[in-house]
Amino acid sequence: MKKASQIEILHWAKVNHNVDTKYIHKSLSDKDFNGLCLLLQKNRHIGSVVDTKKMISEYLVEHGVQYIPKSFNGVDVDLNFFFNTHPVRDDGFIEVDLHHILLHSWCKPSRANYRTLKKHLKELGYELKTIDPSYSNRTENSAVLLKANYPLSLPKTLVLNKKPVKWYTEIHRWIYLDSPKIEIKGEDYVLKDIGERWEAYFTRRFIDLFVMSEIAYLHKHPQVRGAYENAPPVLALCELSLRDVFKPTNLKDWVDASLRTSSLETYGRDTGSDSVFLDSVYDEVCGKLSKTVVKGIPIKNFDVVGGWVSIIVITYLNDILMEYRSLL
Repeated sequence: MKKASQIEILHWAKVNHNVDTKYIHKSLSDKDFNGLCLLLQKNRHIGSVVDTKKMISEYLVEHGVQYIPKSFNGVDVDLNFFFNTHPVRDDGFIEVDLHHILLHSWCKPSRANYRTLKKHLKELGYELKTIDPSYSNRTENSAVLLKANYPLSLPKTLVLNKKPVKWYTEIHRWIYLDSPKIEIKGEDYVLKDIGERWEAYFTRRFIDLFVMSEIAYLHKHPQVRGAYENAPPVLALCELSLRDVFKPTNLKDWVDASLRTSSLETYGRDTGSDSVFLDSVYDEVCGKLSKTVVKGIPIKNFDVVGGWVSIIVITYLNDILMEYRSLL
């Protein structure tokens, strides 16, 4: 079967039956791939009597070979760190932020290193996807799909992180020390106290991830409880903790949850007055978010918030409550 005919029939299968053509091509030898294209063409001619997706799945089970990216003689990466801290998809893959691979390997999370790593993984045949993580303050972000048996090694040309290591006396201080640049109405905004409860949630999740990641306990202070080094692997765990604690949530639901964990003790007792108060605070938060710029980019869509924007909402909410108290 000619290449042009293969492209035509695969395009039909992708558009009409939403099949993953790239995965199909990677999973079959050239001979079996050609055989599948012929079957698809025949099925199309008889009006797709047989379910196309089901037919492809059965064919892959019988003829498929597991695709493994090319190996590379470089700096080996311990995949346990990532498989222990990332959710595994049904197909056995995990999605890992390239910056986290750099941090875990003690490489600078710089733009130059990021682009070098991205090019390196593409050349080896890894599947990459563009992401917009809520936990990151970087403008360029991509994730790589990894499986447990993928031989992940990094090029030796990556620049290592040689910054002197310091201590976070309390790991939740990372939120305030490493927050992205925030502006409201053209003026800088500094994150204020998000409250002991949210700090405790963050700390608890960080400790869980720290244990699961199996990184060296040298990063944990031997005497001061809750103190950790600001070593690159620890910074990656901080971002993952932010990912897990401040998950994407409907804005109004998030404002409601934040009010229930705030110092406002009367909220949650009267359904009628609570609803009116929630609507009022929600409108004010929306007004502030519409004038907010994070990492130099205005927040345009805030129907659903997560990560840093969720934290910004908490601090805005605390500001609003302070204004209400001063009026009262």
